[in-house]
Amino acid sequence: MRSLFVAEKGHQNDKSIVLLHASGSSSQMWAHHIAELKNDFHCIAVDLPGPASSRDIEWTNFNDVTEMIADIIKNRVHGKPHLVGLSLGGGLVLKLLEKHADLFDRAIVDVACHHPIKGYRKVIAGVYIMSLLKNTKLMGNLMAKMMQKDGVPEESYR
Repeated sequence: MRSLFVAEKGHQNDKSIVLLHASGSSSQMWAHHIAELKNDFHCIAVDLPGPASSRDIEWTNFNDVTEMIADIIKNRVHGKPHLVGLSLGGGLVLKLLEKHADLFDRAIVDVACHHPIKGYRKVIAGVYIMSLLKNTKLMGNLMAKMMQKDGVPEESYR
């Protein structure tokens, strides 16, 4: 079985944090978090199968991907790491806790569904298509307008 791409920063002897991204994203979504955490933690951000560095690995099902992540943890982490997941990554955190609870110290899950969404391949395809637009001027302008409405200072997004 091929291994998923892993972005790793920090000292391997420090407490580990394993970060699992949302669908249509990559380990890059954790770059700012890792920049803050790498001096105190061993940070492992996994690229899930999809549009990023693990794109040559097919998404088969939650169980298979869960086992790929568990293998990474068993081979790269000492002790019991913290586990963090957002959206799709959060669903995988729940599955990891269900199958391998003994591997982890603590978990943070945000916006997750324990059972796969029916038609999730269509959802992943839609998110992937949207990800192609994320660096366009149109998307930048739309995001800026949303931030303005929310009262975010202009210097925070320009």
